[in-house]
Amino acid sequence: MMWFHFIWNYMENKMVENKSFLQNLQVKPVKKTEKIVEKKTTKKKAKKNLKVISISIISGFILAFLIWIFVPFSLEEKANRGQVEAQYELAVQNYKQENYEKYITWMKKASDQGLVRASFHLADFYKNMKIYQDYKKAEKYLVISAMANNTEAQAMLGEMYLSGEGVGQNYKTAIKYLKMSEKNGNKKSAFHLATLYMLGNGVKQDYNSAMNFALKCSGGEESPLVKLIKSKMDGENERK
Repeated sequence: MMWFHFIWNYMENKMVENKSFLQNLQVKPVKKTEKIVEKKTTKKKAKKNLKVISISIISGFILAFLIWIFVPFSLEEKANRGQVEAQYELAVQNYKQENYEKYITWMKKASDQGLVRASFHLADFYKNMKIYQDYKKAEKYLVISAMANNTEAQAMLGEMYLSGEGVGQNYKTAIKYLKMSEKNGNKKSAFHLATLYMLGNGVKQDYNSAMNFALKCSGGEESPLVKLIKSKMDGENERK
């Protein structure tokens, strides 16, 4: 980078300016009467030059630090330096430009650093982008997002297992993720759970549980789902 070369040249020039430091360490033969004075002079010069070199090096590092803080980097430079938000933003930028290979590259880097929304976007991309559709990868990134408490991922994963879209249909696993999503306030997941408990799909038929979930996802007792469950509960009570 330009600023790095600038600092390097700055420090190199300082070293050249003070090359006399090494020369001063080589004491030429002198008369005995002058040796003590010569040694003292040499030591003073050596200390002075060493001090100048130390100050030059420290100044170089301070300058590098100030440039690092105040000189603006491009988005790609920030991403290459490992800044996760920059990686995410660069991925989004490439998606808008329809450069999907770079989108995947940068979104994966952000996901690998633990950015949950990056994992979710990758899952959504692999699930719905026809050219790149890959349900195994979609499932992988949905699980990562769901376990990090991403409500959308929990709901999407639950629905995939519920319908069997791209994965084997599995009511037990579907209910697991739908419940996680419902606890986070997802009404659609509550609707699915109400239906599952009402019909007894993947769980033991339980109208009370069905009613509890139905009330959470509906507008109250007047909703069609609540009325349907209530009629089934009344019919069961009559049979008893």
